[in-house]
Amino acid sequence: MIRKPRDFDGELKALQDKARDLKSRKMLGLGELVIAAGADALNLIKAKLT
Repeated sequence: MIRKPRDFDGELKALQDKARDLKSRKMLGLGELVIAAGADALNLIKAKLT
C-alpha cells in the first residue's frame, strides 16, 4: 500500500490560521475581562487624579 504524501504547506497554513484564531479569541476574552472588572475606567480615574 502506498502512503499519501503529506501536504506540509497546507498543514502549516491550517496551524497558522488556528493560532491566529486562538490569539484573537484570547485578546477578546481579555478585553471582556477588563471591561467586566471595570479596569477600563481605572485609567480615566487615575488621569483625573494626577
